[in-house]
Amino acid sequence: MKLLVPLAALLFSGTSVAGAQSSPSAADSAAILGAIANWERAWTIQDPELAARDYAADADWTNAFGARQLGRDSIEARLTQIFQLPFVTAGSTQYEYHDLRFLGRDVALVRSRSLRAGQQLADGRVQETRRINHLRVFIKRDGRWLIVSHLIGDERTPGQPR
Repeated sequence: MKLLVPLAALLFSGTSVAGAQSSPSAADSAAILGAIANWERAWTIQDPELAARDYAADADWTNAFGARQLGRDSIEARLTQIFQLPFVTAGSTQYEYHDLRFLGRDVALVRSRSLRAGQQLADGRVQETRRINHLRVFIKRDGRWLIVSHLIGDERTPGQPR
């Protein structure tokens, strides 16, 4: 009975034992950043399976040109098409930052910006370096961090040619 009174007080105070342990761990951060590293590696080696590996089965993905895919399988199929276009996969990417923010013990938001240099247009001309913003929402399902939403957008400076 002595143990039940403090436990009941804890439960009814609005704080839970699970809530007390909700701080993200270094392993959580590493897993999320590892998923982003998988994405980048996949672009380097043109591997659509690796690129889609960390998406939830019901993920929502929109590329920098507004093409939207729903579901990991659909994302992988679209990336299979994209990776067969040598002008798209030409060049290299360097991330400027990843701003990782945990919204709860099983939800995280990551804002990133990358610089893509050397990418080509369909006619072979090299594009100016692209500044690409990524907004990814991760959830933890069955102990694994998965991307449930990924929005990619080209940063445009007014007056610059597309």
